[in-house]
Amino acid sequence: MAPGQANISMALCQANISVALCQANISIALCQANISMAPGQANISVALCQANISVALCQANINIALCQANISMALCQANISGALCQANISMAPCQANISTALCQANISMALCQANISVALCQANISVAPCQANISVAL
Repeated sequence: MAPGQANISMALCQANISVALCQANISIALCQANISMAPGQANISVALCQANISVALCQANINIALCQANISMALCQANISGALCQANISMAPCQANISTALCQANISMALCQANISVALCQANISVAPCQANISVAL
């Protein structure tokens, strides 16, 4: 595999999370705007708000699943790169030390980005502060 594919996968993963968070934030803003409308429209607005939040959370969950898939693929590619690295070391003994250092650096970078992305995914799961706001408003 090409060494750069792991970084591309992580970038796409982070982009998906950002889009999901953006959509969730927009829905929460619309929700808060709807709550402050005329009292007679409160029930309709709250229902629309909850629908918007559900859609946003649904999209967030899909993106989190895609993110986790991308992380797995990145780790897989990192492992393949590690195997290729070890093959290169055995073929070029003179470059063993340099190749080993580069190999470990590449695997560590992929693992580091994976851990950060998993943390972001877990943070994104708790994206429903708007339901609390609805209760307070009501």
